Amino acid sequence: MNTVFATLWKDLLAAAALGVVGGFGLALLQEKGLEMPHWDKQTGVHFADLGFIADVLIGALAAFLTYTLAQPKGMLQLFSASITAGIGGSAILKGYIKGTASRQQANMAEMYRAAATDASRGVDAKIIANRLKELEESDMRVKRRWGPR
Repeated sequence: MNTVFATLWKDLLAAAALGVVGGFGLALLQEKGLEMPHWDKQTGVHFADLGFIADVLIGALAAFLTYTLAQPKGMLQLFSASITAGIGGSAILKGYIKGTASRQQANMAEMYRAAATDASRGVDAKIIANRLKELEESDMRVKRRWGPR
């Protein structure tokens, strides 16, 4: 096994540190700027939002994993792969989460459209009322899980 800094542990530490830099870089590029850690209390659910610290930690983990899967042959490879993994690791995860939330919200919109179509066709009011109640409960679950959009 080839190492850049003479030992595996030094290489892993360097990769993680460069992943931190990449994660921090991504946090700076976000729409809202650098988001500080805070308690989120929307929709009655309380949780800790780690803000940019989450990007930094995920960046370090992504760079660490990238190093273990494909050891670099030199300093330039270590630097570029770790920084890129730090930026991309968090971005990919955020994109997946936002995409999943968007798909669930699109499904909800389609269900509301179907209920409105049935109501305009004169379907029994009790059936429509039950369907709307189920949709509202489902909508609240989506909002609790993904937050308001």
